[in-house]
Amino acid sequence: MRNLTTELKVGLLILGGLGVIVYSSVLVTGWQPGQGDTYRVGIVFDNAAGLLAGTPAQVAGIKVGQVEHIDLEEGRALVMLRIYSQYTLRRDARATIRSLGILGDKYIELTLGSPGQPPLRDGERVVFTTQGRDLDSLVDGVSVILEDIRTVTASLRDALGTTEGRQRLNTILDQVAMATQDLSRITAATNARIDTILDSFAGFSQTLERIGNDNEQDIHATLANLAAFSKDLAAITARNRESLDAIIANLDTFSRALASDGPDITADLRTILRDNKESLNRSIVNLEHSFSKLDKTMSHVESVSAKLDRGEGSLGKLLNDERTVDELNQALAGLNRYITEAERIKLDLGFEADYLASQGEFKSYFNIKLQPLKDRWYTLQLVDNPRGKITKRTVQTTTGGTTTVTDEVETTQELQFSLLLAQRYYDTVLKGGIMESDVGAGIEQLFGSRDQFRIGLDVWDFGGELGPHVKASAYWRFFSNAFLVVGGDDLASKQSQYRDAFFGIGVNFNEDNLKPLMSSLPLTEIAKP
Repeated sequence: MRNLTTELKVGLLILGGLGVIVYSSVLVTGWQPGQGDTYRVGIVFDNAAGLLAGTPAQVAGIKVGQVEHIDLEEGRALVMLRIYSQYTLRRDARATIRSLGILGDKYIELTLGSPGQPPLRDGERVVFTTQGRDLDSLVDGVSVILEDIRTVTASLRDALGTTEGRQRLNTILDQVAMATQDLSRITAATNARIDTILDSFAGFSQTLERIGNDNEQDIHATLANLAAFSKDLAAITARNRESLDAIIANLDTFSRALASDGPDITADLRTILRDNKESLNRSIVNLEHSFSKLDKTMSHVESVSAKLDRGEGSLGKLLNDERTVDELNQALAGLNRYITEAERIKLDLGFEADYLASQGEFKSYFNIKLQPLKDRWYTLQLVDNPRGKITKRTVQTTTGGTTTVTDEVETTQELQFSLLLAQRYYDTVLKGGIMESDVGAGIEQLFGSRDQFRIGLDVWDFGGELGPHVKASAYWRFFSNAFLVVGGDDLASKQSQYRDAFFGIGVNFNEDNLKPLMSSLPLTEIAKP
């Protein structure tokens, strides 16, 4: 009995060990009891590294099968899965190799596919696959990024690591600091000028308001006169309504009389023709003589045309000599090219009036712009400057043996002119030439989709007695042919009374605006003496 008990214990121990082995196998292989039958499907991957027989296949984290075996097919990996029959894969199912964590085991992630697609049968393949990102590809990507970083740092080291590079960097930083300081100074100066301009605008608006208040009675009187005029016109029409009706009645009577007297008038015309029959006959004879003379004239014309056909005379040679015709054609072609080039030149006319705030007067400009090219043009400008041209001269006077030297400032009122050549580079315009009868240059910057905004800086009269003449202006073209301007004039003058702020308005007309006007002018009447 004791031996039997020992054998029973050994048997129970063996059965327990077998149970542990079976349980461990179930955990390792992922086998789940009660899954039922299976069916096989194939999947082709470019790289099946990390997949082994028994690797699970999952859908949304739930095991639906496992890898049965892996074969090589035309250089690619053919992975055969055994799927539990309770899970149906469709035609548009998709397979992806994924990892459990960075260093985890591989598994195959599946999607079941659309319900409307037919199911896969045993032995068929999943067509849609996505190659998962493994650790090796991640390391390769990081290596490429590190190599780019190393190249950038090496370039920075080569550019800034040397003494020359450090000097360049220091120079750049110094220039940035200087530019910041200059910008701060310019901003402060500009703010002061803007305050002055705004004060001028405020004074101008107050002046307009004062004028309106002072003339309020006159304005009301004018409106009252217009109302009275309209009433008088209505009254005149009412008083003369009978006269108008009489005129219409007279016209009706005249038309009726013409209808009734028409036969008598016709009879009178017949009588006149019968009484003047001889005169009509003589007129017909004279007309025949005229036709005879016309026949002789046509004979002469025919003779001349025959001579031209035979090449007689200068005109005949011109018409019949091919060389002469070719030379004439060449001359006409050259003339045509010249006319074509001339037609390409665009013509603009403009007028601008600026109100000088300090002087209380207007400065006027008349502009003629000739533009042979899209980015180049010439400007002829006539300027009416109320300040005139200021010149300084030294006068020596001798009285009683004593010589006195005095400086006299002379102002002359004369019409000034400008002749400028302008060249446009993108949105920047450079110009130079003669500005207001002195040598000068300027720059403009254009803004807006149709260049409706622009700011400019002009400098001329570099050797002037009061220093160079500096003008800054800003333009806004609020209409196709009209613009507003505001700015400062003679900003660098040594005499503060000549520094001035201005605002104004201007108009310009291109050749498309001028052609209808020129065509409507009575040029023939103007040309008559």
